[in-house]
Amino acid sequence: MGVTVNVKFVPECDGLSCTYTEEKLRLTSASSPLTDNVLDTSKVRTILTKNGITTFEGRGSNNAGNGDIKSSYRTYGAWMEHAAFGVLTEDARGKIGEKNIKLSVRYGIAGGTPTGSRPTADATWKGLMVGTPKEGKYHGNFLQGDAVLNYDLDTTKLDATFSDIKDLARGKDYETPEVIFADVSVREDGSYGVESGEIYGGFGGPKHEETAGVFDKSGIVGAYGAKIDTE
Repeated sequence: MGVTVNVKFVPECDGLSCTYTEEKLRLTSASSPLTDNVLDTSKVRTILTKNGITTFEGRGSNNAGNGDIKSSYRTYGAWMEHAAFGVLTEDARGKIGEKNIKLSVRYGIAGGTPTGSRPTADATWKGLMVGTPKEGKYHGNFLQGDAVLNYDLDTTKLDATFSDIKDLARGKDYETPEVIFADVSVREDGSYGVESGEIYGGFGGPKHEETAGVFDKSGIVGAYGAKIDTE
């Protein structure tokens, strides 16, 4: 018999090391350096190029030093010039004390070199979103869609639209074809998000050339990246 529990881990990071705490169940992972996640480059393959961004899929293992826990993961995302983004699915089995555990984790991740300021003019960024369903029979399938972000200088707010979302594993349109965030406030340091935490991102590059972030809405958890539209 298995038990499924939805949990939300809150990270506290120091440099390249993060500790994740889930307050409801009072679970805390050991501090895990990012360098302990080993990507098997022999199992990385390019998927497609669209809107000037090339996505890849990879597989790897987590060697955090705990012999009682064995885990493997798959990732789907992209590197840009100033930022990177992706969605990761990780499955782990093992023991914590005398208890047998089985965990499935799905999350989006994004990072890069921040600009550190708001854009100085109205602008549009176009790129890609990647994600996975949080639950249901397609839980863990990779999703992909188009990402368009529009910034309004007068209001210092942006709209983010993720559309034409496909289920890559099934080669079909996903049941939620579009996810929209409207009037997202952009802070002075160039980061942006909503109070509910459903979307969080920022601008990268010396001239706000790129933007990347993570989101959690409409049953999808994922990440996105986009480049400024100069046309």
